[in-house]
Amino acid sequence: MKKTIIILLLVTFSSCYSAKVVTTPKPIHRIIKTKFKKSKNYIKANEWMVESFISSKSVIQFSDKEEGIIKGKYLMYQGIQGTKYTPSSKPYYGIITIRVKDNSVKIEITPLGEFKVMKYMGSNYGFTPEQFIIKGNSLVNDFNVYLKNNEDTW
Repeated sequence: MKKTIIILLLVTFSSCYSAKVVTTPKPIHRIIKTKFKKSKNYIKANEWMVESFISSKSVIQFSDKEEGIIKGKYLMYQGIQGTKYTPSSKPYYGIITIRVKDNSVKIEITPLGEFKVMKYMGSNYGFTPEQFIIKGNSLVNDFNVYLKNNEDTW
């Protein structure tokens, strides 16, 4: 009788939780035309990254003004601290690469690592490829607006 109850409990709880690795999306990128020289585009891109990287876990990891490259690791999803009743999910990062030249800037956001989505009691936990695409497109649009609207006014 005890074995039957234990087996029923295991089957019940195992059906309440599942995890799977899903396909990683392609990087998100856009080329933005500007009216600025390479050095001005570099400064504006660097300023945007500093202003956008609000978490201490998001950092600029490489920059080369002569080559016109800025690269950083960006916290796209904070993660969830689990409890004894819910699972936890890890934070998720993307790599943002900005390349500048005269009159144009290219931004690319690349997924960093695999996407692990968990289903627990009918709810999804974790960062999905769809959420990456939405967040990535939002960052690209924010960068575009920053480049177009942020004129030196002083």
